[in-house]
Amino acid sequence: MARIRVTVIAVSVLQAIRAYTLSGAYASFEEGIKGSIEVGKLADLVVFSRNILKISPEKILETKVDLTRVDGNVVYESRKTRSAESMACGEKKKRVAGKNGKR
Repeated sequence: MARIRVTVIAVSVLQAIRAYTLSGAYASFEEGIKGSIEVGKLADLVVFSRNILKISPEKILETKVDLTRVDGNVVYESRKTRSAESMACGEKKKRVAGKNGKR
């Protein structure tokens, strides 16, 4: 009877993120202008509803996108994010008004 040997090769979530960001920029000789979030670098980014580094890889497919920025501009924002941002802005306005003696 013949035996079949299967080798499984996998990368971690962090390794996959680095492959698409830092390593991708390095491969195109652009690590000086993109590939990581730093002052002065180009940054297209996505904010997820959960920390994908802290959940099981199987749960990543259930994770939603809360915000997407391209060239510094918001191109997608979930209703949840807009609501939270509105509430935060409202609270900030209340605090500022309170400091000025106005209501």
